Amino acid sequence: MPVATPGWVVRRRLRVYYLTAMQRILVPLDGSKLAEAALVHAAAVARAFSAETILLTVADRPTDEADSFADPFEWHVRRQEAAAYLESVAARLRARALSVTTAVSDGAPADAIQQAAAEHEAELVVMTSHGRGGLTEFALSGTVQKVMIAARTSILIVRARSPASTSPERYACVLAPIDGSPRSEWALHLAARIAQAHRAELVILHVVHVPETPRRTPVTAGEHPLIGDLVRTTRQAAEEYVAGLHRQLETDNLEVRTRIEESFSIAPTIDRIALELKADLVVMSAHGAGCLDDPRWRYGSVAASLLSYGSTPLLVCQDLPIKPPPPKRRARQRRAPAPLHV
Repeated sequence: MPVATPGWVVRRRLRVYYLTAMQRILVPLDGSKLAEAALVHAAAVARAFSAETILLTVADRPTDEADSFADPFEWHVRRQEAAAYLESVAARLRARALSVTTAVSDGAPADAIQQAAAEHEAELVVMTSHGRGGLTEFALSGTVQKVMIAARTSILIVRARSPASTSPERYACVLAPIDGSPRSEWALHLAARIAQAHRAELVILHVVHVPETPRRTPVTAGEHPLIGDLVRTTRQAAEEYVAGLHRQLETDNLEVRTRIEESFSIAPTIDRIALELKADLVVMSAHGAGCLDDPRWRYGSVAASLLSYGSTPLLVCQDLPIKPPPPKRRARQRRAPAPLHV
């Protein structure tokens, strides 16, 4: 496990590199009850940060052929119906003293969501794992997978199958996995702010990775004590590190509990503990110790696994300062060669 970074260095890094709050939250809706399950968690996070909630829907394409002209009247009616639906949902949230705006977009859903997030400068996108297409054998719908892969913001995935997707707005337990990196500590501070706003219990989880020996021959008798000594040393350092975070975060308004596990597989262990604790939300950073600062790798292995196969609502805080792609340049039109005059 990496050596714990001094607190003042972490706080300085947080101010320079990472967002310390979420001011705008984008919630894409498609009119289905499954998609509306995201509203509960969007409202819970928005309440913690006093953030503005932006409800987005992508108007259906006309039923005409793709290469034919759509009926303008039909297209206008569909947009009006989408806007009316969003206003009805927004009214319910405004009744709970939340700041809500609405937006209707066109085009492919995943592209429209990304574009809306950029236009509204949203720091977080909240989506359910499945929407109008219904539950399938796949863990995520196609639109959610596209948004997740191309996301330039933090993302919160609510499991449509999970009972926690219909949990009350006020959280009772927030789980924050950490690995000793400044990135995970940044996500931990965001988790602490959410837990404090809901007077929920914050559980700090550190999974000590038991090293594997990927080879054809079994581990020898002389190697077993070495592996055991390494795990014990790592666990001892983790206990001291987590205890320091406990002292730093626990206040009269925030109850903090720590937990340390040993496992060969980190992501499944986090998911198992989240189910065991009945956590309302899991908050973690997109990358951890050892991850590269490469915008092409939007998520580390643990975050990617939990996003794809996790069982509970998961907020992944994107720590890479990913800039929007540069605008596409228009291709220059080549002029036809002048005719030759004889």
